[in-house]
Amino acid sequence: MAASFTIFAALAPELRNKIWRAALPDDVGPSLFFYRHTGCWCARRLKTSDPGYIPETGEMAMDFRTDLLGSDSRLEIPLVSVNREARSIAIGWLDKQGFDTKNLHHHHHIMARSFNCDSDALYISDEKWRDFVNEPSHRMSRRDLRNRNVQVHPNVTRFAVSESFFTRADLLKTLPDVETWMDLRVVFVVVGAQPDVRLTTVRWELEGVDGGAFIWDRERQDFGFRKGTETLVDADAYTRIGDAARAHLPEGLLQHHNLKTLEIRPWSVYYSGSGSYILTFSTSFGNMMRIGSFAEDEFDEYDAECAT
Repeated sequence: MAASFTIFAALAPELRNKIWRAALPDDVGPSLFFYRHTGCWCARRLKTSDPGYIPETGEMAMDFRTDLLGSDSRLEIPLVSVNREARSIAIGWLDKQGFDTKNLHHHHHIMARSFNCDSDALYISDEKWRDFVNEPSHRMSRRDLRNRNVQVHPNVTRFAVSESFFTRADLLKTLPDVETWMDLRVVFVVVGAQPDVRLTTVRWELEGVDGGAFIWDRERQDFGFRKGTETLVDADAYTRIGDAARAHLPEGLLQHHNLKTLEIRPWSVYYSGSGSYILTFSTSFGNMMRIGSFAEDEFDEYDAECAT
């Protein structure tokens, strides 16, 4: 049965802090963000102090705005609404995970994290692939950028596609074209169930283990296989993806001289929901004790009690 833990405020502050921290989720791993529609490539006029500024011909930049992708990495953290003590622990954790906690109201417990170029990946569905590949050239053809030297800032190096993408030669052959506008360095091939882009209140994370990868070797003009410490997908999936990469990618990759290497990683994703986390722990008798949320008018009363 459930019972109120009425002596919680009497515990030592260090112990209370450990309990609050235990109520938080695990650290946030690399997440998927979704390319839903065109409009993320935006023009920007360079300032005279910006690197690469050239009067008359080099005044413009074109950025891939990851902030326009949407809030795909979201967490529901009720702990920020419990009391000031719990809130400080939760906000400290959120800051370390890269979530924006500025101007955070104590009733606001759904947090969003911006795209991290070093760890997150941009997922492009089969249906959106051609829009994604063609958008930068279409944007460059508009009047404000036409016939200008334009600095391109892609801000993405890690991409994700479905396994079915690798079964469609018409799509797969265009993968190297991404290097024209972006830095194509890692491609995650999601095997099995695909993330649902319609679920906007959940997070999709990449499994955080070291799986095998196909590595493009420009000198050999072939893909080698680097074995990982763990196997994320079945052997047949590795074979299918490797065969498709070797059959359809080398010709296009060789056309991009700056692309020295490329990693193709068969991978899996898992759903990380935004449900509430309720702090529970067992007593020696097997009963469950629970610390629930406090009402707003209990904030001061509880914090004063903890301070004594």
